[in-house]
Amino acid sequence: MDMQTLTMLSAVTYNLHGFNQGSLLLNELCERFDIIAVQEHWLCDYDAYILTNFNDLFMGFSWSAMTEKISNGILTGRPFGGIRLLVRRSLNVSVTTIEVHHLCDGANMLTFPGGFRLLFVIVYLPCQSSDAVYKTDLADCLGFIENCVITYPCDAVMVLGDFNFNCDANCNASEFTGLTDELKLVCCESLGVGQVRYTYYQESSGKQSVIDHIFVDVGLSKSVSDYRIFDECVIMSDHVRPVVCKLFLDVECNNSPFTTRSRVCNNANRSLGVHRWDKGNLQGYYDMTYQALSDIKCPDNLLDSKCNTFGCTHWMGINSYYESITKALRGAAETCIPVVYGNAYKHYWSQELSDLKSASVEAHNLWIANGRPNNGVINAIRRDAKYKYKLALRHAQKIETCKVDDELSRLYLTLQPAPKKLYT
Repeated sequence: MDMQTLTMLSAVTYNLHGFNQGSLLLNELCERFDIIAVQEHWLCDYDAYILTNFNDLFMGFSWSAMTEKISNGILTGRPFGGIRLLVRRSLNVSVTTIEVHHLCDGANMLTFPGGFRLLFVIVYLPCQSSDAVYKTDLADCLGFIENCVITYPCDAVMVLGDFNFNCDANCNASEFTGLTDELKLVCCESLGVGQVRYTYYQESSGKQSVIDHIFVDVGLSKSVSDYRIFDECVIMSDHVRPVVCKLFLDVECNNSPFTTRSRVCNNANRSLGVHRWDKGNLQGYYDMTYQALSDIKCPDNLLDSKCNTFGCTHWMGINSYYESITKALRGAAETCIPVVYGNAYKHYWSQELSDLKSASVEAHNLWIANGRPNNGVINAIRRDAKYKYKLALRHAQKIETCKVDDELSRLYLTLQPAPKKLYT
């Protein structure tokens, strides 16, 4: 890899805990880093220009969590929420907002001049708790992340923000761990390129934890060169240390190992593809092969040809005839027989899962048709159908895994040699 073709990119996640007390550090971050993900700016829509025009060297994209609150009447209580994305203009990056979830999670596609596409997801997850409401809200946020990563083609993925839990062995958010394993996301803290002792510190109690994280996909993890906290300025927020990730990207070269997430996945799936003859149009295949094979002229002269002493003298004609036959068969199969990939086989699938999936899709389409409401009966129906489907899916997967383990155990026992008899 030619290091001269690589671009150094620095990304930061920072919880302002209010714009007024976090703006001082935010200005410092703008002087030092390229992409800044902000959570909890607490600004309303009519104050969005403050962040949009915060720094002339940056493009700004802001979303407020206060919209519904202020639209319902007089504002009472303290402000809350809100996310923000700042991108340095000199990067010449095209930023497209893909989707915003409850105004606390946002997905953006960053397209670099060379065509490199980075899916950049900012999250602000709910505070960790043991009650059912937390699990429901967390599952909703994780579903948003999963949908963005799976739906939108990209070359690399970065998910960062305030997760409100530690990513260690004692982490209670097992659902999130399962999601990162499924999407092949890794926490930069585990890469061994830096150390983060804590990102949150409460002065009154002395409690501290690491609840701000940056996750990247496995391919992008190879380019991470530094991962640390930024503490070179007076910080007013409880999230006293923003997390910084520096990485090298080959944004000009499409053959870079760091920029082939979607292409590698597609090639791997394509190599594992198989024809599903039980799902295809067999009659159409028979008709097409009959017509295509009938058009191939049989080289009858080869039947009378003889090879000389030193080797075959008509192998080119045999190969040409053979290739014509295989081309006809492949063309008919591609037209009439569907191809599925190795990861499409779900041995645990059942009619119950099909019904739950259909119900979830119908509820989601109903939710979209009614303006994507964040609350109310329609939103409740959508979330209920979604969680029932996801719960049943995970349960079926777990049962299938247990069955495989049991079968392997029985197979192991049958292969063990019989104990020798002891004669006395």
